[in-house]
Amino acid sequence: SKAEVALAATGDPSAAVELLTNQA
Repeated sequence: SKAEVALAATGDPSAAVELLTNQA
C-alpha cells in the first residue's frame, strides 16, 4: 500500500498517516 511505501521510505509512521490523510 502507499502507506507501507511511505513508512518504508521515511521510517516515520506519522508521515504515512499524513499521506493517507492528504489522499482522502
